[in-house]
Amino acid sequence: MDLHSIAKKHGIRSIDVEQYYAAGDNYSLDWSRSNLPSERANVTRSLTVKIHESDFIKLIDKAEKCDDLNKTYYEDMYVRDSNPTVKAAYEKYQMFLEIARSEVKQ
Repeated sequence: MDLHSIAKKHGIRSIDVEQYYAAGDNYSLDWSRSNLPSERANVTRSLTVKIHESDFIKLIDKAEKCDDLNKTYYEDMYVRDSNPTVKAAYEKYQMFLEIARSEVKQ
């Protein structure tokens, strides 16, 4: 997904992209050869994002809901995987769900 579609989707006013060199050894760059960074230097991108406060709050709320859903999903997955009875019931549920989806599509 490119930055423009992300900006449009989340109400971001502008995104400024800046590139700079970061040393691979995290200490310094070797500028001795014609002002070029060493081979160990990595090009790093930095973003400055301008977003309306209400859109930012909505974005943070979505991220928190995603975290909650992921936590619940992985907890449920652990229970399914560790309990054979729950695992068998879940597999049957998935089968019936797929049948119902195919009937709705027709």
